[in-house]
Amino acid sequence: MHEKFLGAFFKRYVGVKRQTFQRMILIVQHHTLLKLKSGRPNELGVEDLIDF
Repeated sequence: MHEKFLGAFFKRYVGVKRQTFQRMILIVQHHTLLKLKSGRPNELGVEDLIDF
């Protein structure tokens, strides 16, 4: 969903630059791979979890 936003509009919508957002995604993805979780899986993707 975030791919359609360009430049300044992306920063206004998300609150950070696209490069920073991509780094945040990598960090959260790495963390979710390492954590042991039982129970119901998340309905939202990593990008949407960071966005909210």
